[in-house]
Amino acid sequence: MPRKRRARVIAACALAAAALLAVSGCASSATPAAPPSLSTLTVTPDGITGLDVGLPVTSFALVNYGERACPSSGGWLPRYPQDEANSGGQELDPFDVNTRAASESGAITSEYVWSKALQTAKGIGVGSSLDDVLAAYPHAAKSKGYSTVMYAVPGIRGQLVIELAGHNDDAAGEWPVQYLDRVVWMDVIPKSAKVVSIASTVDAGPCPIAGHVPKIEDNDG
Repeated sequence: MPRKRRARVIAACALAAAALLAVSGCASSATPAAPPSLSTLTVTPDGITGLDVGLPVTSFALVNYGERACPSSGGWLPRYPQDEANSGGQELDPFDVNTRAASESGAITSEYVWSKALQTAKGIGVGSSLDDVLAAYPHAAKSKGYSTVMYAVPGIRGQLVIELAGHNDDAAGEWPVQYLDRVVWMDVIPKSAKVVSIASTVDAGPCPIAGHVPKIEDNDG
């Protein structure tokens, strides 16, 4: 099983004092407004609504910065509770955001979309079928991992990588049959970055060096 997600580090004055995170103390005791519903956000080839790859985080409606969010660095933390609405059925954040050098002011270098509630403008999200993906993005660039198939959709600064469970080239039966040809997760990376599968790595998630990828298990016995 993947390692336990690091404790959520939420600043008490996250929105009101977002610009003052480097300064100790809180400028206001007001309770921040709740973030917008996940279903109102859109995943695009340039990033999740308001979080564009290649630019620093300037909108704090969706995320807060935690100075010790990761074992050896800070990191951005979604302002949403963890839930099991993902392909792995585990308690996860709905998405993760990485910035250059894990810094508060660094440009966004990658975003990982785990939640089924987050979809593209064409209705593609975790759980979508291969037919749905091909119909929505017929010109997406296809590439193959050892057990997944990826479809990359270019944007202005970034590219959306839609990763589907595929037949394992090395051993039969790695994916439970109900996952085959379905989206298991999505990620947004810079337009110049190489498209790679994250199916067999832990180099994804909230921390730049060792995050995690949901472990898919066959719960049907």
